[in-house]
Amino acid sequence: MEMMDHLLDRLPPMAEYLSEVGRKHALALAAEMVRRRILDEGNWHTVQRCAFSRQEYDRLAPGLEEAKDKGFAEGDAQIWRTHFNDALRLEQQLLSTPYARAKAGQAIQTSFDFDGPKSSPDGGGRVVAFDPYKPLDRRAGRR
Repeated sequence: MEMMDHLLDRLPPMAEYLSEVGRKHALALAAEMVRRRILDEGNWHTVQRCAFSRQEYDRLAPGLEEAKDKGFAEGDAQIWRTHFNDALRLEQQLLSTPYARAKAGQAIQTSFDFDGPKSSPDGGGRVVAFDPYKPLDRRAGRR
């Protein structure tokens, strides 16, 4: 949990519209993404949108059966289904494999740098930006 606290300190704050239930959904999804090493600032906002849809889905679900019995659940059922579809789509987008993301034409997500800035390789003590990508080397003799 210490790593999650460190990570949450470095990410933008959670949205104000998330209730306690929504925050729990966001933290659970973020923990899974940290485990897979695919959480970064770019998809943190998508995590919050997904958590909001789950929050609203959970909020509407208990009253839906009672409203269906009374015969006036059509509007609530549509809203409930919309939140269900949004949460499902966002979870698939966030947790899909790199192959599925590439096939869908989405950009590759990078892992969040947990270790902080790196010092320069020459030992000068100068802090340089961390680049997760290394250039591809060509084999000798091939162009």
